[in-house]
Amino acid sequence: EFYQKEMAECDLTDGGNITAWVYVFKERYRNLVENEPWDPVWFLEYGMHEFLAGLDVS
Repeated sequence: EFYQKEMAECDLTDGGNITAWVYVFKERYRNLVENEPWDPVWFLEYGMHEFLAGLDVS
């Protein structure tokens, strides 16, 4: 399993923030990701289907 679930402070577009559960690559797998800002538009168009297909929802 590549991810671990962690609590994180998340900034909102209105300037506020919330604490939320997020999925983070485990340290040993961080070499699989690029060191670039996350692009939500790209993710919605190209990455979300593959990401959701790989989640264990049991």
